[in-house]
Amino acid sequence: MRKAIAALFLIASPVLAAAPAGLKKRVAVMDMSMAATAMAQPTGGGGTTFTTTIVIPPPADFAMALTEILTTELAKTNRFIVLERKAMSDIAAEHELAASGKANAETAAKTGSIIGAQYLIRCAISEYAYSQTGTSGSLKMIKGINLGATVLRAQVGIDTRVYDALTTEVVASATSHGTATSSGGDVKLSNAKMDASAAGFVTTPLGKASREALDGAVRFIVAKLGEAKWEARVQIYVNAGEEAGVENGQTFGVYRAAEALIDPASGVNLGTPDKQVAIVRIKSVTPKYSIAELVSGEAPKRNDILRPQERGANP
Repeated sequence: MRKAIAALFLIASPVLAAAPAGLKKRVAVMDMSMAATAMAQPTGGGGTTFTTTIVIPPPADFAMALTEILTTELAKTNRFIVLERKAMSDIAAEHELAASGKANAETAAKTGSIIGAQYLIRCAISEYAYSQTGTSGSLKMIKGINLGATVLRAQVGIDTRVYDALTTEVVASATSHGTATSSGGDVKLSNAKMDASAAGFVTTPLGKASREALDGAVRFIVAKLGEAKWEARVQIYVNAGEEAGVENGQTFGVYRAAEALIDPASGVNLGTPDKQVAIVRIKSVTPKYSIAELVSGEAPKRNDILRPQERGANP
């Protein structure tokens, strides 16, 4: 079968240097975990005043809330295509709705259309210390914390790991820290379901420490993925499909014609030799055309020739 490659959809740029500004990598932020436990703080006395420290446990959904903030902050950098991974159950429900036939077939979510990430980001809260210190009479634990003339201290550490979604190779890892203290004012913190993006939380020492640690994580991710290689996949359109007998998984040799051989004595055209330059594999077939991916060799050009791949032949 002699068929010409009709067009190229997208060709990967040479993967030799860091991505220029404007080229965005696809990333997904995984659920943050709470790896640290609240550490007890010392108590002590001085003169006639007895000072006590109360360890404050993490608010409910603390790790989940920080995951949401990190996702939002990465999207705001405009350096990445941030893919949703926390709400996969919602996405699965939408796909099931489409599969049931209850959604309009033209607009329903298609199975297999979820975009894959190039890099995954996994964080863990590795350090957590949040405490209230003051005289015994000023410390109150009433459905959360009410503070008068006392001191709140917060320290948060976040371990960040970036890894390649294809190879599982860890690209980079680091720990960022945040600390904050508040004293002399009234601060209230409820242990109900936490909204870490709310203004009230952000003004607390724990909120400030969390934000500082997250800012460090974002700077680290931007810097390290800025150094990572950017790449795209070659999409090759072939002007032959099901009607021509093309099937998924078939491999073809790609041949490029050289200049015509002209007999110098007679001027007669002796033919046009060609050379194999690549091997492609069919990955999607329609009645009239198919889409192939590059297996080896150089990127095909428009009007290169496609032939069934001969056993043992290589470009």
